Amino acid sequence: MPLKRPLALPPLFLLLLLPLLLSAVLSISPQPLLVSKALAAAKRAENNAQPAEAAQALRQVAALQPWRTDLLERIGHLEMEAGNFEAAIAAFETAGERSSLAVEARLELGESYRLAGDQNSALQIWMRLAGEENPPAEAFQRLADLQRARGELEAATITCRAWQAAYPDDPLAVYLLGLMLTVQSPAEALMILRDAAAKDESVQVEANVLMTVLLPLAENPENAEAWLELGRSLAKLRDWDLASLAFQQAVQRDPHYAEAWAFWGEARSQLGRDGLEQFQRAYALNPDSALTRAFMALYWRRRGDMDRALLHIRAATQIEPEQAAWQLEMGDILVHSGDIQSALAHYLKAAELEPDDPFYWRMLARFCVVQDIQIRSVGLPAARRVLAASPQDAAALGLMGWVLLNLEDYASAERFLQQALRQDAEHAPTHLHLGQLYLQLSAADDAYHHLKRAAELAGQDVATGMMAERLLERYFGVENR
Repeated sequence: MPLKRPLALPPLFLLLLLPLLLSAVLSISPQPLLVSKALAAAKRAENNAQPAEAAQALRQVAALQPWRTDLLERIGHLEMEAGNFEAAIAAFETAGERSSLAVEARLELGESYRLAGDQNSALQIWMRLAGEENPPAEAFQRLADLQRARGELEAATITCRAWQAAYPDDPLAVYLLGLMLTVQSPAEALMILRDAAAKDESVQVEANVLMTVLLPLAENPENAEAWLELGRSLAKLRDWDLASLAFQQAVQRDPHYAEAWAFWGEARSQLGRDGLEQFQRAYALNPDSALTRAFMALYWRRRGDMDRALLHIRAATQIEPEQAAWQLEMGDILVHSGDIQSALAHYLKAAELEPDDPFYWRMLARFCVVQDIQIRSVGLPAARRVLAASPQDAAALGLMGWVLLNLEDYASAERFLQQALRQDAEHAPTHLHLGQLYLQLSAADDAYHHLKRAAELAGQDVATGMMAERLLERYFGVENR
């Protein structure tokens, strides 16, 4: 019988290493696993459009890896996106204490302060950025925008001059400098806007509109009518702060200019101020002016006094019965008064008075859908008139789809709405109506996608954003999705 080989003993050095290896294994940190889990959770939350949850997950990583200032900047961005501006500020500030903030993070820190209501801190941050070597153009733009919002036109003009000096080939910098100067130095504004229009097509349309009305002012700055026309052009561009100053210049040059007083009152109203004094002055100067009457009607409608509003708009329609704008305003006031049937007659008359203007047909079609009145007999033909005028326009295609959706012609509605998105993939109302369509068809995933996009893209279209958010809450539960 063969002898058994004796058991091999581990070498002495292995025996000596065993306690060390065991100690090393036992001391291995679970951090890498926790970090990977938290990063994965953050990514999932971002993919599901849950910025606050993503920020919370990244905070776990930042606690384990405190040297990662990039994570703190990312947390600040996510908290901004979630609307948690104080939390965003705290994240950015902490990152800045540990290391120099990236330019984009400093821009966002300023924006967080602005949105949190601390305009002075926002101004300081953007002013420091704008004063540095190789400053970002966006710092100048944000600074000028905030200065304008605060009514600091001279400061905003200085900022735009510095922006234009730093970026002489930036058409936006040149255009905005010219825009600021329209109500301060029309002749200089005219020269600068010519330069802006020559630099880039993107600002040509706006620059050309202003240059046309600046010409007479450059020749005669005392021309009250020219100041009024400048104000109207600025109002069409939605630059109501500058428009208000232009209308004020008009009444200073001609205190008896009723229409200028009326437009000044409207500009003040658009800026959230009370324009009643200006409206009353206009009415006292010329009670037989349809324009002053219409502005008085608009003022009282906004304040919910429909009796006074109707009194003035009826007078406007009697003075100028062929003016479609007064008919439309009459219809709108009647809607607020609850007289939908009478309102329809005025919406129809407005469209008939301007048969070649798709705006009035669009308003008629929208009225029929929103008020659920004669959609097939009136709303559908009106939508067809709009589409015939602009067959490739996303808004026109979307309007037709919306009308068909309310007529329960879902196949045709989907076709037009999808065509609208092919023309403009970021048209918020079309996404809203597609979301509503897919809810009707029980296509939950498609409905959720389009409603979410509508809420994200709505911007100043408050009605679209609110409706999308309401449907998301009702059918999906925002916190559960």
